[in-house]
Formats: sequence, C-alpha cells, structure tokens
Amino acid sequence: MSAHLRICILQLNPLVGDVQHNLSQIRRAIEKDPRRADLYVTPELALVGYSPRDLLSLPELLAAEAAALEELSHLSEQHGVGILVGHTETRSGPGKPLHNAATLFDTGLCLGRIRKRRMPYYDIFEEERFFESYEGEEQRPLVFRGAKLGIFICEDAWNEVRRYGKNDAGFSPYAELLDKQLVGSDLLVNLSASPYAIGKISRRHETFALHAQTHAAPLIFASCVGAQDEIVFDGGCFATDAEGRIVARAARFVEAELIVEFSPNARRLRGLGAENLPSEVGEWERVRQALTLGISDYVRKTGFKKVVLGMSGGIDSALVAALACEALGPENVLGLSLPSRFNSSETKNDARSLCKKLGMEFRELSIEALLGSASATLAVKESGLTYENLQSRSRGLLLMTVSAQESRLLLSTGNKSELAMGYATLYGDMCGALAPIADLYKSEVFGLCYWMQLRGEIFPRSILERAPSAELALGQKDQDSLPDYAVLDTVLADLIENQNLNREANQKFLSSCSNHTFERLTRVFHAMEYKRFQAPPLLKVHARSFGSAWRMPLAKGVLR
Repeated sequence: MSAHLRICILQLNPLVGDVQHNLSQIRRAIEKDPRRADLYVTPELALVGYSPRDLLSLPELLAAEAAALEELSHLSEQHGVGILVGHTETRSGPGKPLHNAATLFDTGLCLGRIRKRRMPYYDIFEEERFFESYEGEEQRPLVFRGAKLGIFICEDAWNEVRRYGKNDAGFSPYAELLDKQLVGSDLLVNLSASPYAIGKISRRHETFALHAQTHAAPLIFASCVGAQDEIVFDGGCFATDAEGRIVARAARFVEAELIVEFSPNARRLRGLGAENLPSEVGEWERVRQALTLGISDYVRKTGFKKVVLGMSGGIDSALVAALACEALGPENVLGLSLPSRFNSSETKNDARSLCKKLGMEFRELSIEALLGSASATLAVKESGLTYENLQSRSRGLLLMTVSAQESRLLLSTGNKSELAMGYATLYGDMCGALAPIADLYKSEVFGLCYWMQLRGEIFPRSILERAPSAELALGQKDQDSLPDYAVLDTVLADLIENQNLNREANQKFLSSCSNHTFERLTRVFHAMEYKRFQAPPLLKVHARSFGSAWRMPLAKGVLR
C-alpha cells in the first residue's frame, strides 16, 4: 500500500453532448503535469455532461463516449496514473438501456466499475427516463494501490430528499445497499453533478459529513461547475476528514482543481496548496455568482457573444443589465429604451444613466409610431388592458427585431413574482431567449440590488426607491393590481416552495396586510399556467422553481 496518495479532483465545466470537448478538458488537466497526482477524479457523467436528456437516444453520442473511455484508458497507461471517470454504460435486458456509472482505471487497467442505484425523478432531475437503477450484485469498494475506495454517485448519497416542502425518506432500501457498498472503505469518493440552490450548500455538507462519520472514513466530493440551460452548478468540490470536517475545498462557480493527499494507513486526508480552503461567502454573493455564470455559460454555449435587453428605468432591467455586463463585458451588452408617452422623464433618464455607468451601449427608440399604427389598424381604444398589452408587444417586436438583426440573444427581465401572478405580457415583455432573474421574487430583486450597492455604487438611488410600475398608463403602479411585494412574496413562497402547507396562516396574513383575498390570489396564480409554459428558460436558484422543474398541467381543476 502506498504511504501517500495524491488525488486531483477536477472541477470541470462540461459542454453537454460534446464528448471530444469534455475529453480534451480531462486530457489537458492530466497532461499539464501528470506526476502531481496519482489519481484524477472527474464529476458524474463527465464525458457527456449533465444532463444530456434526449441526446442519450443518439447512438453516435454513446459511440463517441465509448471511444473516449478507451482514450482515457490509454492516457492512464501512458502517464502511469489512475483516472476515476463518470460516464454512461450501455446495458441489455428489460428496462432502460443505460446505467449511470463510474470506472476506475490505473496505468491502463480497468480496476472496476460502480453503477448508480437511485435515479432521481423530481424537480429538474429526470434520470428515471433514461437510466436503469442498478439492482445487480452488491457493489464493494474498489482497491487502488492498496487503498479501498468506496465510490458512489450523486443521488445515492441522499438518503432523505426534501421535495416540495416535505422530507422524503422513501429510499431506505437503497440506503441499506449503500452502507454495504461502502463498508470497509479507507476513503469515500462521491461523483456528483450537484446544482446550486439557495440554502443547499450547508445541507450538502451535512449530508456528506454524515457519510464520513458513519463509515469513519475521510471523503471526497467531486462535482461539476457551470450552467446548463436553466441549471447552475456551483462546483465547490471538497474533502472532509473522518469526522466530517472540511479540510479542503475548491472555489465555487469557477473551473478549478483541488489536490489532496491521502494517507491510507492513518485514514487521513489533507489539502495541498495555500488555496485549499477559500473562505465562504454569503448567500447574496452566491446568488450573484450563480446568475452571472448562468448568463455567461448560456450565451457562450449557445454560440452567441452579445445580448440585448429592454431598459425601462426600473429595478428589474437594471439588475439584469448589471449582471449581463459582469458576465459578458459591457461591450457585448445593448440596452434599448422603448418609451411611449406614459414613460416619465425620470425613468428614461435613469435607463440612460445606468447604461452609461455600466459602460454598455444605449439606444432609445420610441414605440409611439408603431403603437399608433397598430391601435388604428385594430381599432383599439387608447386605454385599458388591451392597449397596455399592445404597448408591451410593440416593445417585444422591436427587441426581437434588433436581436435578429444584430445576432444578439434577448434577455427577458421579468421576476418570479410577476411570473407567478401572470403580471407580464405574452409576446411582449416575456419575449426572450433567457430570463436570468425569473427565479428571484421581486423582494429578492431589491435585496440583491441593495447588496450589490454595498459593493460599490451601481444603481441610481431613484431606481432603488421608486415604486415599481409597468408605465403602461398614467400614474400606474404595480400595487394597483397586486398586494405589496413584501406581502405577496411571503404568500407566494409558501404556495410555490411548500405546496401551500400554511394555507390558513396565509389567508389571515394576506387579509390583514392588503385588500386582496387569498382565494383570488390563488385563482389568478393557477390561471396563469399557460403563460409560464411559454416563458423563456430561467436561471434556477431556488429549490422549487418554474421552468423545466415545474410540471403542472395547463388545463386543470384547482382544489379549494
């Protein structure tokens, strides 16, 4: 048995479906200095990326991945190193055609393979659709240079999953199998693709600390980083001692490598390098980092470089503009002010002032001519909801035209509160390729903006202090139609995140703080499903979100 093993955890940002790109990431990391580690560890499904979804139905993708596994075996032999890689495995027989697996190579030899047992099928996860749960013979630790590695994959670690406000302990048979799989391990190694969510990081640490304590063995957690469609992965790969205390951790929201030294005889794990335990940041900073990374990766991975967004002079567009400038560079961000006669000089000036301060391009295009022509053609009265929606759709038309003309992705600026209540116009302000803040409640938009303001003056004070308004009619305010956002968001958070578990308390709270009834609010909420179904993809930061994680029927009855 080796006295010491050096292990390099690769915190990779894969591109879903691009096996050669992902293989090259691994190869470059190893060939940079092969001797710095005995074993290189990748995240879950590192070769195809997470989640490949229906790409897994393409035979050419699976063939490319199988060839990449062979290349990793040769790379392991060439440099005399070990490689533990997450990948798919084709299987025969009844059930799904694939396993979610991990293979351990050492100097070209395959030392063994571990298959995932628990297939998550909730929230954004849909592995049951593609992967068969492994029900074969008991899996045991794999021996690498004398050390027993207890290898397990992502969801197999989570004995209890919080789903929709409830703890689900329905996987206890899998928990027993996992304990048998890991028993006797010198070192536990988990390969994950673990998405970011507000409050999740502490729960993740608690979960894996318990595994380390249960098996009296140090633990390595290897996860990917980057954004894939709506999901943002924070990375944060870490190592713990046998008591579950973190001894080394990679920085979050960036590609990184974490090198640790393991002493099998003493079952001791320690981080190497001065940056092996970067300080943690607060949740507002994590949200900012997640949204910035989400914008950057979405634009880059879809093959674009530039974006455009509507600048209303309000707080939502101000936040999206600031995040986009940080993610892409201000030279790649265009803000369009699209005023009508209902827009005040203050909001127009604020939009212009913020764009100048951020260093991004600003243009102003009046919608009056387009609005007048459309309203005359359709004989629409210049007041009322139809006319208000026509204004928003006129803006959407101009934004989408500039997007197409200049090859810029359009960023939608709506928030979660508006999406919940349908306080947005289809084919108007809901137009876009990505809605970066659509998983932030309006009160959280204010909170994040105020927090960013503490880092250095960004937003004009008037944007932060002005009462929210769509400015589609004279003197219009959001609170003419909605409860105060602080009240509304409290009710919505329970309705969405906790499946309305506190219904009676919410009824009393809403009636005491506003002239809105809980029954009307929930009726509107459920009636807006068709709008949410057509909304752009969002960046998910909550445990319960709209978008691909929200699978409600459009036509439905609602329990009362």
